Amino acid sequence: YRVVAVDSFFNRSDSSNIVCVDNCPRYEIPNIFSPNGDGLNDSFLVIPGHRFIEKVSITVYNRWGLEVYSTTEPRISWDGNYNKNNKPLVNGTYYYVGEIEYIKLYKNQTRKVSGTITIIR
Repeated sequence: YRVVAVDSFFNRSDSSNIVCVDNCPRYEIPNIFSPNGDGLNDSFLVIPGHRFIEKVSITVYNRWGLEVYSTTEPRISWDGNYNKNNKPLVNGTYYYVGEIEYIKLYKNQTRKVSGTITIIR
């Protein structure tokens, strides 16, 4: 960007320094959801408004290290079921790890993410 001031008589100032500003990616993962069929918070979704996301890879594990869900869908949209047999998982805390690739001006940037997800039915 470059700024030039113009007054009411159309006199122009010298231009400012040229500044290049990168975008501001946003991707927020919640830590709890309640897939109990009441229509409220039934799916594990990223917080609305995510932007400048190129790729996502998220894997969820139970407390014994068994993979229970994985996706490359940026919204995630997990229903709380085990991905092998589609049966509901029990209440509890699960662990996720993954990578998110952000779209940047010059070169995409990858960030590792991890955290916990609590299921309350």
